[in-house]
Amino acid sequence: MDFLATKNLYIYLIWQLGGLIDYNNSKKGLIEILSSTVIWGSIPVFAIWSMLPSPVFVFFRVLISFLLLSIILRRNLIKILKKLSNFYVILSGILLSLNWVFLFYAVFMIPVSEAIIFYYTGPVIAILFSPFLKEKINNGGLLNIFVSFTGIIICHWGH
Repeated sequence: MDFLATKNLYIYLIWQLGGLIDYNNSKKGLIEILSSTVIWGSIPVFAIWSMLPSPVFVFFRVLISFLLLSIILRRNLIKILKKLSNFYVILSGILLSLNWVFLFYAVFMIPVSEAIIFYYTGPVIAILFSPFLKEKINNGGLLNIFVSFTGIIICHWGH
């Protein structure tokens, strides 16, 4: 599956999930985004409270997410799963799982605030890898890299 087909699949998945959203109700939309932000931001806290080893926490997180998405996408699940079964999607799933395992190990070993700040350096790393995709890093990207790594150093020295 090429990049365009994968991009179209993601657009299709978003469209399928979008059927659950009322785009004409801005107050409801604001509540939904705030709820989503609170849920997303609280995940490291739940990881700590669960007292589960990181790989087990990630396993149950993925399993529960899969079951819920299966219910939401039940009509087209087989077609979607067939389209997703290619090397790059599988590799990205493996890497995402490892990403989460390492994140939740970090949450147990260092303060949550530091773990999350370090975790959000991911986009900076993506900028560093962009030349491998034949993309040029512009001055704004270089500034972002410098500012981000400066922030990490300041956070690290703060302890």
